[in-house]
Amino acid sequence: DEGIKNSLQMIASAFFKILVLNPLDVSCENLSHFKGIEVDLLVLTHSDLPAFSASRESLASNDVFVSTKYGLEVHIGKSSGADGTPVGGPIGPLEEILFDAVKRKYGLLVGQEPIILERHRYLIKKIFEGCSQVEQLMRRDESSEMPDIGIVMGLVDYIGSLISELIGSTTSDDVLKSIFENFCIGK
Repeated sequence: DEGIKNSLQMIASAFFKILVLNPLDVSCENLSHFKGIEVDLLVLTHSDLPAFSASRESLASNDVFVSTKYGLEVHIGKSSGADGTPVGGPIGPLEEILFDAVKRKYGLLVGQEPIILERHRYLIKKIFEGCSQVEQLMRRDESSEMPDIGIVMGLVDYIGSLISELIGSTTSDDVLKSIFENFCIGK
């Protein structure tokens, strides 16, 4: 029960809520913990199995079924390779759906309740630009080479420092730098 309580607290404070369910292996009792919680994205697995549709309909008809804020529901399942052997489900499209959904939610929320502090607006804009650059580097077609990991990691480190600045995290180096820059220290 403690684990469920902690999970529900984390869900309540999450910006973007994703629930991954196997409709063939979930009971209404398990779902009852999530009653009243709206998720941003619902991912239903095992869509390739014959019993998927009936199980999904059974869940949907139950009053404890989880609802999605924007109607985003994705079904994934295994597919067959060229030789007929099962391969992993099509997760690639999920990445794009997820990225677009997070951008859309952020845009809607900022449109409803604008960010007041100029410093926050500036940092969030820089974080978004950095994430967009990482996405562009990572999106590649079959003919292009993998991006330089050093460049990607440099951008990720930069984004991390911007996030730290946004949420007010400071390191001992930051404190020392501030002391020496802002105060007169004599002998």
